[in-house]
Amino acid sequence: MPVGGDYESLRKDLSSKAPSPSTLLDNGSKTSLISRVRRSLSTASSPNNSNHQKQHPIQGTIRRQLSSTLAGPSSSRLADSIISSSTNTTSMVHEPFQQQDEKSLSKATSLETLLKQQDHYHNVTTHTSKRSPPVSPTKMAKSSSSSSSSTRSSSRPQSPAQRPIDEEHHGTLYIPSMAFSNRWKRQSNKSQRLKNMVVSNQVSVMWAPAPAMYWSQPTVHGVVPKPVRAHTSVAVNDLMYVFGGSGNNGCSHILYALEMDTFKWIKPRTSGERPPATRAHSIVAHHEKIYTFGGGDGSHYTNDLYVLDTKTMVWSKPDTLGPRPCPRRAHSSFIWRDTLYIFGGGDDAKALNDLHALNLDAMTWMSVDTKGQKPHPRGYHSGTLVMDKFTVFGGSDGNICFDDVHILNLETSTWTWIDAHVASGLNTLPKRLSHAAVGVGSYIFITGGHDGTRYCSDLILFNLATMTWETRKVYGQDPSSRGYHTAVLHDSRLFLYGGYDGKKFYNEIAILDLSASAYLPQITKFTIDVP
Repeated sequence: MPVGGDYESLRKDLSSKAPSPSTLLDNGSKTSLISRVRRSLSTASSPNNSNHQKQHPIQGTIRRQLSSTLAGPSSSRLADSIISSSTNTTSMVHEPFQQQDEKSLSKATSLETLLKQQDHYHNVTTHTSKRSPPVSPTKMAKSSSSSSSSTRSSSRPQSPAQRPIDEEHHGTLYIPSMAFSNRWKRQSNKSQRLKNMVVSNQVSVMWAPAPAMYWSQPTVHGVVPKPVRAHTSVAVNDLMYVFGGSGNNGCSHILYALEMDTFKWIKPRTSGERPPATRAHSIVAHHEKIYTFGGGDGSHYTNDLYVLDTKTMVWSKPDTLGPRPCPRRAHSSFIWRDTLYIFGGGDDAKALNDLHALNLDAMTWMSVDTKGQKPHPRGYHSGTLVMDKFTVFGGSDGNICFDDVHILNLETSTWTWIDAHVASGLNTLPKRLSHAAVGVGSYIFITGGHDGTRYCSDLILFNLATMTWETRKVYGQDPSSRGYHTAVLHDSRLFLYGGYDGKKFYNEIAILDLSASAYLPQITKFTIDVP
């Protein structure tokens, strides 16, 4: 028999004889029956059943009941139609972000709202697709990590109400049962804070608006360094190099590197004349070379210069000409116009405030004579280069913790003391030593340090355009109070590493996503008005 005409004719004939639902049931009975069927199917549906072609056992029972109730030549087909329609409706329970009837979801309003807020929160992240999976209170499924290659993953914590993507459910998001919803409501009633807080690594943190700055502590892997303080860190391309420092086992001479896009620690294989174990030295990068100067171990101070070529990973100790700076540590260094500058520090006998320069082309040292009101001798200060101005803040001479700001105009070799102001949120000028400072546009970001009384964990900003100290609201899981740590800027994020709080050494990474609140107030074209 041909597969064409006869079969088509038979199908049309059967279709014309099939009764419609309206001829079998009145509107009230039909609506009541379909509602009961849908409720039964909703109860029987299981999100773990990914094979939608197989019929649930309860669906078979309902199908037989419908067939006997409808009692007609096409009752089976009508039962299948009702079951199919009900199943499609039930599947919408697993699609939380589709528009649904508010009345049908009235019992889960709070849960649905929370999920929608969390979905928005998850999509306004700042991390790139190459970064590692987010810190989460739940274990992410394989499909979640694979899908992160096309979206911007986040280190921000997720809500306890959200569940990972279920790869067996074809990418749909599993919504917790009503029992879970009720438990969540009871917990919310006991503690109103849960409405505004999420859980990450067993630490409760506040929800963060999209443009807010946000602290996070990502999970790292690889060859993780031991806890350390008074080390140095510098960013070269997408790597943060960490060298030296002291910990529970004394000073270190080991070089580590953090892949800042994947949070993987590595221990680079180097050769050449490596520097000895040291702490409180300085480090700076220029043309993919790393220059480290000074430092020491115990009572030993040094004024040696070592250079690491990051292309060949070869250390060298170049010969230099001219009068070298005296041995020191706790100083600062920077490079301007192919010249390495060294300022301040201490030589075991006294604090220093001298300035020395090394021409990197001729490898010749010289002492720099300056004018103006130079800073008092100090060490453990911060020195930040912004354009052609070098800003010194804080530090100590062994007796006093300083709160002053001095700026050196490198064009005129003139020091200027800054009569700084404080904005709302700060009562007095901040004092700091052993803090970390990073230039971000027209601001200098200061993290942590010691104020002469205690270790700090706050973030303060110095506005170079207005010479004003400011604060910002920062969300997330901020690092604990500490000093002798480091911070570098990469991809609109500050990477804080290591440190010491008087009792404990640290080796954790804390990341500050600067976001819009750090950049919107920026003055893109500004001058630092000093002589």
